[in-house]
Amino acid sequence: MHQRLLTPALCLLALALAVLPGTALANAFDFYGFGTRGMGMAGTQAAAADDYSASYFNPSLLAYQKKVKVGLAFTWMDRHLKATALSDDLRPLSPVNPGDSYGVSMGFVLPFGGAVQDRIALGAGVYLPTSSLMKVQSVDPMKPNWYLQQGDADRLALAVSLGFRITDWLSLGLGVQVLGGITGSVEMSVNADDFVFEQRDVLVEVNTAVAPIAGVTFRVPPIGLTLGIGYRGSMKIDYELPVTIHAKGDFGDGYKELALVDVTVGGTIFYTPHTLTLGAEWKGLSDRLHVSAELRYAFWSKAPDPTVGLKVGLTSEMDLVTQVLGDNFNVRAGGEDIRLSDTLSVRAGAEYWLVPEVLNIRGGYAYTPTPVPVQNGRTNLLDGDSHMIALGSTVYFHDPLDIFKEAIAFSLAIQMHFFPEREADKSANYDIASYTYGGYVGTLSASLAYAF
Repeated sequence: MHQRLLTPALCLLALALAVLPGTALANAFDFYGFGTRGMGMAGTQAAAADDYSASYFNPSLLAYQKKVKVGLAFTWMDRHLKATALSDDLRPLSPVNPGDSYGVSMGFVLPFGGAVQDRIALGAGVYLPTSSLMKVQSVDPMKPNWYLQQGDADRLALAVSLGFRITDWLSLGLGVQVLGGITGSVEMSVNADDFVFEQRDVLVEVNTAVAPIAGVTFRVPPIGLTLGIGYRGSMKIDYELPVTIHAKGDFGDGYKELALVDVTVGGTIFYTPHTLTLGAEWKGLSDRLHVSAELRYAFWSKAPDPTVGLKVGLTSEMDLVTQVLGDNFNVRAGGEDIRLSDTLSVRAGAEYWLVPEVLNIRGGYAYTPTPVPVQNGRTNLLDGDSHMIALGSTVYFHDPLDIFKEAIAFSLAIQMHFFPEREADKSANYDIASYTYGGYVGTLSASLAYAF
């Protein structure tokens, strides 16, 4: 009979662990870009953004926009990342590879009128995953998984900013970025006599993280030069999720609580680092050619421990449980030092108008070093340096139904991110074989935009 209690208690403990959230790190905007035009120029937007994407990369650029602009974009991220064991005589590798992601972004730019006309503008952009508003996958850091690709694009993101034009050559911008996360609690009560749930209360709440955005833009119109500086603050969502399980039954001395399982998990469910960006754009050939470049420094060395902190407690008056697990069974887990490094990425892009105000083409290249070291130690957090090639185009056409007076802009962008193969050399101290990992990610974005 005592065995009937111990088995359900352990099953409930496994159920409790199954509902725990995991960690998603980085922001898809930083890696892929935000807005189809910028994505086609390899994400060089700190000095070149001319739509709602400026609200995220450099809000001071909003102040130079003189028309109301709205835009809608669809983005597809097609991931082909894998890890391959170099031998099969140890524990199977069983990597967790990230799947494809789909999302819709939209936004607007609203210049103010009246006494502050051409001086102040409001911009906002939002990204909505199409499969779910947020998805977080819990993966043990001992199991091979892609540290910066696991769920990075599967969450709601919002940026709202204001741009202030101080002079013709200087503007400032301030804003906030908002990301969604989850927290909650679970409480269950089970009758150990027939293993029937008598109570199942689950509380899940959506919470948010907020971080500042700031920017400065210097323009030198006589030579067609724009310099932009953008800053985005660090953002993380910490959580603590308690799970309580009551096992009750009547084993001859009355119906009462026989065992209590307390599971508490905590950690960081999302993290993106402080990021400082310096960008430049040059316009020449009568504004037909735009050339942009960018340096982006991310403070990944400040990243928190990515593992799930876990505390499990089980108390019981039953002799069998106390004999096996002790009077107050308690397990603690969590805490891995992954020693991330700061990164400096380099980006360059260009745009050329084949037919002014009708058709242009663009392209770019970006190199983004990984903050994650080669996994020769205990953990198996996969990532690698990224080489990205981007292509894009925009065509302006007039509405055949004459509903819109101005031309509508249709844009396409394609990116290919290549992750050169790395090798994790596991010593004899680990029961997993050495392995190689790498691959590529393809990104497609299509958008419609309209300026009033």
